[in-house]
Amino acid sequence: MGLQGDVGTHLWLTRGMAARVGVSLDAVLHEGTLTRADFAGMVTRCRSCSQPADCLAFQTAGGPVCAEPPAYCANRALLAELQDLG
Repeated sequence: MGLQGDVGTHLWLTRGMAARVGVSLDAVLHEGTLTRADFAGMVTRCRSCSQPADCLAFQTAGGPVCAEPPAYCANRALLAELQDLG
């Protein structure tokens, strides 16, 4: 496995991406839809991303909630599933 990014940075990038696409990670964790292990997996996938600067720019662009994360997002499929549940 290649180098991974800082855990703290990618924890916040993961949370920010979810929020940007209208998914409350707090809510889905509380409901049990997403387990702590699932969330840890999301952060781990994010840590392997080669585009954290683009991710941050996407998240801070402002505007309405986005319909989907960018194609490069390692958590794109799971976030789409969570959107469908909400």
